[in-house]
Amino acid sequence: MLNIDQHVHTNASPDGRAPIEAIVASAKAKGLTHLALTDHYESMPADPQFFVHDNNKGWFAAAQDRYHTVMRDAWENGERAKQLAGEDLTVVIGIELGSPLDDLPRTEEILAAHDYGFILASQHNNTARPDFYYLQHFPELDLLVELDRYFDALYEIVQWGKFHSLAHLTYPFRYIPSDRMPPHTRRWDEQIDAILRLLAEKGLALEVNTAGLRKGLGVTSPDLTIVRRFKQLGGELITIGSDAHLAEDVGADLEQGAALCREAGFRYVARYVDGKPILTAI
Repeated sequence: MLNIDQHVHTNASPDGRAPIEAIVASAKAKGLTHLALTDHYESMPADPQFFVHDNNKGWFAAAQDRYHTVMRDAWENGERAKQLAGEDLTVVIGIELGSPLDDLPRTEEILAAHDYGFILASQHNNTARPDFYYLQHFPELDLLVELDRYFDALYEIVQWGKFHSLAHLTYPFRYIPSDRMPPHTRRWDEQIDAILRLLAEKGLALEVNTAGLRKGLGVTSPDLTIVRRFKQLGGELITIGSDAHLAEDVGADLEQGAALCREAGFRYVARYVDGKPILTAI
């Protein structure tokens, strides 16, 4: 059984729902031995026009104060988690950097403010576009073009490289309406290969995110084909995370993610402590 979860959001994140006490209790009840708390930082300011279908005002508040409150509360939650964890659970205070290059000075200011033990990088939306979560509300968008832009942005993030693992590479597919879903991903094969090859060259990890297994997609993000391709292109480091926003989702489907990694040819996953990967057999 894999007992390492490296993508968990507390109630410090604008979309987090779980108090830290519930997260730690859930992790311990499920036998986890390693937990990375990765609350959101989004460098792009929230635009109200893209959130008209969302009653959650936390994103606007976070953007308005440039995530100072989120980062403060996230760090306090991490310190509290360490107190609650006991000897059998290692807690690492990490961060998920969303669209880190959209305001690079601010991103680097955030990274300098705390000694994060694990850094995820992600892209939840293209510049001046809504989060892919809201795609169903914007039928006028050309999804093929938006996905072109998305994978270009990911490549630029990997070029920057100041993170440990690239989160949910196929994130947009989690939310594309079924009637607009591309029949295949061949259009982006070259872009995806370039991302994977550069990750491997830089010694960075690829995340296998299990949220898609419980959010309607039915597969991890990315799926087996892409994880196997990462291995073929020289990738060595894999992280696995539940992307939990609720306490009950902490540790969800980790073993299924590990089985996929084994099928792709990996024998180890990496857990990060103090920014250094420690390999764990799967």
